Amino acid sequence: GLDRSLLPEVVERASAEGLRVTAHIETADDFRAAVAAGVSEIAHVPGHYVSDAEAAQASLLTEDDAAEAARRDVTVVTTTYLAQTSPWPGNDLALADSTLAANLRTLRDNGVRLAIGSDHGATSLEEVHNLRRLGVFDSLTLLRSWAEVTPRAIFPDRLVGGLADGYEASFLSLACNPLEDFACVERIHFRVKQGSALAQLPEGPGTPAPAGHA
Repeated sequence: GLDRSLLPEVVERASAEGLRVTAHIETADDFRAAVAAGVSEIAHVPGHYVSDAEAAQASLLTEDDAAEAARRDVTVVTTTYLAQTSPWPGNDLALADSTLAANLRTLRDNGVRLAIGSDHGATSLEEVHNLRRLGVFDSLTLLRSWAEVTPRAIFPDRLVGGLADGYEASFLSLACNPLEDFACVERIHFRVKQGSALAQLPEGPGTPAPAGHA
């Protein structure tokens, strides 16, 4: 768990140097300690590793936990797919799913900013599909978290994650509408990075459709 006496000192020193602090957490108590210390970001929603009901209970966030994180403008990185890939024995996956889903609902309902992130070699694509499987968010909410909240969390000093005047022209064009079929997120038609078109992806499963379908 996080050291409640040490972490505030880390945050204070980092803030004095103009740095943000991301806290890597496991339990709900870790979450509370990180928020109280003033971190900018929390990595992991508690509940990805629970061996029994007692561990699940120790991972549950309260309404007050989430409300305080929202008040302090803390970003939480999801990493729920970690439950599926964790190397630790004895993880109760069904219990992990229910704990993660409960925490995600609490964070969502209290307006906490959620960024899409993964761990243990997984990709953000695997993470976003796992979030869909947990059934807490609709497709539009997931797309906004993935395409808007996440890049802004990674690059807080850049205008990214939006199609508006002054924003960097970095975006993907999809071959079909992911609000109608979420699998469309894997059908990339073309890619633009900072105003420059990138090379076309190779043909194969999940690759661009013919021109005219974007």
